[in-house]
Amino acid sequence: MVSIFFDESGDLGWGDKSSKFFVLAFLITDEPKKIEAAMKKTVSSMTKKQRKKIHGYMHAVDIEPSVVRTCLKRIDKTGAKIAIYAVDKSLLSRQKDKHVVYNELVAEFLDKLALSDNVEFLASRREKAKRYNDKFIATILDGRDGVTADTAYSWTDRRLQAVDFVAWAFGAKYENGDSSFVDCLSQIEIIELTNKTKPISALE
Repeated sequence: MVSIFFDESGDLGWGDKSSKFFVLAFLITDEPKKIEAAMKKTVSSMTKKQRKKIHGYMHAVDIEPSVVRTCLKRIDKTGAKIAIYAVDKSLLSRQKDKHVVYNELVAEFLDKLALSDNVEFLASRREKAKRYNDKFIATILDGRDGVTADTAYSWTDRRLQAVDFVAWAFGAKYENGDSSFVDCLSQIEIIELTNKTKPISALE
């Protein structure tokens, strides 16, 4: 079975403080225990003071950059794959509901990855309202035989915390022009697209 763990960086808002990019990150593996082990090893390597700060929850934005880089280097050695879709929001319609846009972007990119039917998809839960999560899962499952899908809060799952680090690293690259975190991922296979340079159909 192939496991896909999903998270994103940025937002789909249009305010002055909203991000310019919305980055989708998939962490794909047939050995999810290696992802868990990489995260646990990172936690165990942290100082007591650093561990006290995170309260057991690894969230890249709240962690020292040196620890983020260490974690990414461990993920790099797991044999997983990374798929990134960096969406330049200036090219998106402002008329559509953001929940619809979110679901469509994730489902469309998932379609282009040409994965096998035996897939377990787990996404970091971003909405508290059950109806939004149910609609998201329904969109992922629509027309995809052999795929299971669910959402969970990332604080409950080390694998979701791992893809949070990946999403954050690519978010830093596109939003701030800082590639130093992505550079830690030198061995892992990466599929990376942005709608600013080519349409998503370029994966076909």
